[in-house]
Amino acid sequence: MSSNIVIPAGKIYFDPFGAAGAKTGERYLGCTPGGAINVETETVEIYCADSPLPTLLDEVPTKNKQTGTITCDDISDDNLALFFIADKATVTQSGGAVVGEAINGVLQDRHYQLGASASNPTGVRVVSAVSVTDDVPSPAFTVDVDYSVDLALGRIYIIAGGGIADGTNLLVDYTAAANGRVQLTTTKTPKKLYGSLRFIADNAVGANHDIYAPKVLLRPNGEMTFKRTANGTEQMQIPLAFSVVEPDDGTATCLFVDGRPV
Repeated sequence: MSSNIVIPAGKIYFDPFGAAGAKTGERYLGCTPGGAINVETETVEIYCADSPLPTLLDEVPTKNKQTGTITCDDISDDNLALFFIADKATVTQSGGAVVGEAINGVLQDRHYQLGASASNPTGVRVVSAVSVTDDVPSPAFTVDVDYSVDLALGRIYIIAGGGIADGTNLLVDYTAAANGRVQLTTTKTPKKLYGSLRFIADNAVGANHDIYAPKVLLRPNGEMTFKRTANGTEQMQIPLAFSVVEPDDGTATCLFVDGRPV
């Protein structure tokens, strides 16, 4: 008696379609501790009504749906963009001195982001030579007494009990370093992410079968933990789902399962 036991393993690749559905190249999704595919078929039951108790003659398939899930351990910018269905871009920050940036009506025990504007809502990163004064001419406030600074993130904190009273209008001087960072952005406009999906098997036990879907619709699939609980050891993972859809060339073959050459 032959046994075809399989303990599965392997790598998953996604090829996001560009303009006009053009392939852009398969990208390895990194470590994926979970991957599954589900096949659902809907049928119509055909009965013979020649007798008082109709008997089943046949079941005719009417729909076939192939869906799946993927769990990603690799928290890369590209994988985060898949989860958020986001556009990825590089924010370029010009270096130089900033004089008299206004932060009005501050409160003690509050944090304020430097460089935040309509065109750059998340502000600047990496600053130096920070000086904070009242908008009414007066001596500069004292760092680590009246306020503190996070130079890497470009944020100031108004120290409770310090010399900056609630409601004070501040003027901040600082020097921003020239740098760049990756930024993901989403919009309210519905966006679908199509591409091809490939699984290359490398089983611990059993024969390898590779899976290829010429076109899938990829989407986020639930919750991504971005902060662990106080005593927890939760690992951040990206949950994704996909639906196998008809290829743009109109062919009926939506899924391929390849064995290995003998």
